[in-house]
Amino acid sequence: MNEPLRRVFDPNVIQICRDSRSKQKVDLSSAQFIYKIAEGSPGQKLGLIPGDCLIAFNGQSISTSLTDALLAAQHGARYLFYQSQKNAFLEVETDRMPLGLYLLPNSTAIIETYITQGYYGNEGFYALWEREDYVSLKEAISAATRKPAGLAFMQRLARATQTLPTLEVLRTICDFEMDDDRGQLRDLLGRINLSDFSPDIQALLYFYTARQAHQDQDITLYQEYILAAHKFRPMSERIKRGALNAGFDIYGQESLLSQSMPLHYEFAYLGGGSGAIDMPAILAAMPEKKIMPLCFMPMCRGSNAYNEVLKVFHSIYAYHEDNLHQMLVITNTDKQRKDPSSWYEQEKMLISAGYPLVILREPTGNFIKDLSLRNAPTLWAVDKTGRIVWDKGLTSDYDYWEMLKGLSSF
Repeated sequence: MNEPLRRVFDPNVIQICRDSRSKQKVDLSSAQFIYKIAEGSPGQKLGLIPGDCLIAFNGQSISTSLTDALLAAQHGARYLFYQSQKNAFLEVETDRMPLGLYLLPNSTAIIETYITQGYYGNEGFYALWEREDYVSLKEAISAATRKPAGLAFMQRLARATQTLPTLEVLRTICDFEMDDDRGQLRDLLGRINLSDFSPDIQALLYFYTARQAHQDQDITLYQEYILAAHKFRPMSERIKRGALNAGFDIYGQESLLSQSMPLHYEFAYLGGGSGAIDMPAILAAMPEKKIMPLCFMPMCRGSNAYNEVLKVFHSIYAYHEDNLHQMLVITNTDKQRKDPSSWYEQEKMLISAGYPLVILREPTGNFIKDLSLRNAPTLWAVDKTGRIVWDKGLTSDYDYWEMLKGLSSF
């Protein structure tokens, strides 16, 4: 690497170096591509742009999530980026600070991870579906189910064992998209009960039910089903485009900003405290000018997605401690014996390490019902008055940087 480009723009960034133009073909087979960069984040200040690639982290390619790699790093973090437009490398050394990047692994890397690890999460499947790479999606499905853990995951995605296996759903979707096999898709949709599946799978099924209605020129049903798909997976760009094409102002309709949380419920501590507490007492304990991340878990106490959300909070909290209050988890159910222990790894670790994590249960279930919550986890943030200041999810450090830059008090 050449001499440091600049030493410090943030106290957590140790060194930044930019290499001269690359003279060799760059291997991007295991790279993660930058899809979005949070405004005001370290990544933006570094001059990174969408389309640049993360080549390596601490000298190794990233096979799973960058959050996992950050949490596992013992002695700081060294990022190596390739800036395609400049045909140059950028190396950044920090003390494990997340940079505010929304990364997407390429298709080859997703498949390779499923081959080597079996099931490691369902986002790889959805990333391939979002980019309409059905050949790779079929390969990933096959790779994930070669190991018992992967097969068990596919079984769990369907809530009831008598339902059509989720594996068949995903493969049928691939066949339809690759071969335009409408008959097979219609047969599948006619044989299933959508409510038997997990929210993510329901979103896909509603999406294709909407497409079927559109082919039948039934615009009313098309609008109904595409809106249902969006409710089950609001972060999906493909589903958002479908909803917008159906004439829905989803950005205006879905915003909860400036609404207030209901304050008249009492909660029981499941973690991070003991006894009972109500929302006014929780808000009264918040310092001025801090905001509180909220994680709602309707109808289930934990999940793999819940554990991933807590990983992100774990990785980002130290860098926004002045702005963030505790992470508050609210559920309406208890742990089940069949729940895998992996769903609660981060929860256990955060509480034992003294991180500000509080888990509450509202025994009547009416709190979550009043908020019309369906998906677990649903992620918001509120200020000291209980006003909702963020409703777009907190599933990556990109979301945290975006949230905080949008709040004028910070």
